[in-house]
Amino acid sequence: GASQHHKHLQWLPIDEERYQNFPLLDPLHQALAFPHYCRQMSTLAPKAWYQVYQSLLQLSGWQPGRAYNLLLTRDWLLLVPRCHEKANGISINSLGFVGSFFVHHQEQASQLLAHGLMRTLCEVSGWPSS
Repeated sequence: GASQHHKHLQWLPIDEERYQNFPLLDPLHQALAFPHYCRQMSTLAPKAWYQVYQSLLQLSGWQPGRAYNLLLTRDWLLLVPRCHEKANGISINSLGFVGSFFVHHQEQASQLLAHGLMRTLCEVSGWPSS
């Protein structure tokens, strides 16, 4: 959840047929315009995953109190720094960073498309310099 200051876990069983709902689901093999830190996980033993997570926090310059989104699949871990909950009044949660956006009505969907999906992600990601 973008609006909560505690951890949320969203488990999404995604099979090959549903990949079209998540157009950015392969961050290892495409350029993403928003700040992010990604590591391949499929070749690692599960015990090493926490170490990778910690290394991405360090690499990103994370400090306590700063928000971020964390996405994990069997293949990769993606950390995206967050500085805003919303863009143009629309809340963006973790799934936005793999290309799946949730809106309340068609007007919001049209507004989001007109503003640009990647532009929206760039606006909510990153940390202020201070």
